[in-house]
Amino acid sequence: MTYTHDDIKFIFKEPKHFGLRGEDELWDWLKTSYTKNLNNLSELPDRIKKDLQNFGIDIDLNMRAIQDRENYNPYQNDIYIKAFDKGGMSGGAISTHWWCTVGCPLLNNRISCLFFENNLYERD
Repeated sequence: MTYTHDDIKFIFKEPKHFGLRGEDELWDWLKTSYTKNLNNLSELPDRIKKDLQNFGIDIDLNMRAIQDRENYNPYQNDIYIKAFDKGGMSGGAISTHWWCTVGCPLLNNRISCLFFENNLYERD
């Protein structure tokens, strides 16, 4: 199923909070990118993950680090993207922890809702 502009509006409705100041800029970049290039909804989670990885956010690697709680520091893998720096104390800063624990799960849940709504889950 190809997603629509309304689907993108739903998927990328801003969350109640972001981690750092660069988060909302990255969020908007993703939203704009997928609005311009509508594709198959089932491919969207992998595209998001790949785009985040291109920005330096490796979801799989960071999730493994989160699971290793003994040696995990949620701030150790924050990154800086100059293009997303609009000023402020953490301008351009991106929290990999936020994307792993809030951003990606939220996006994946919204995508799943669209699948459910459109009865696209395979049935046994």
